[in-house]
Amino acid sequence: MPSYVYTNMKTGRSIEKVYPIGRAPRRVVCDGMAYVRDLAAEHASFRDTPGAWPMRSLAMRCHPSQRQKMMDLYSRSGVNTYIDDRGFPIIQSRKHRNELMRVHGLFDMDAGYGDRAPKNL
Repeated sequence: MPSYVYTNMKTGRSIEKVYPIGRAPRRVVCDGMAYVRDLAAEHASFRDTPGAWPMRSLAMRCHPSQRQKMMDLYSRSGVNTYIDDRGFPIIQSRKHRNELMRVHGLFDMDAGYGDRAPKNL
């Protein structure tokens, strides 16, 4: 079952609820607080859910001792990217991810429209 995001308009706090497809209500009450379904958060900006930005990439990770060298490589390639202390590049958007994959020579096997994908398999 899919999860749906609801936001309290007064506090800005968001929660996730799971409902069958087509059965998600427009409003829910949780702990005495009213929440309204937030379509924008469902499709992009809700943190810690798959597909949310920013995200980290395991495939493009480097050893933490190589952080600065990789950030310099990205900068020379025209793709400014921050790498965290564990060596994960922080990817800001689909466009940013596509540019990083180009630098590494990678592609996305689950690519959608506009994503970097192989031409022939």
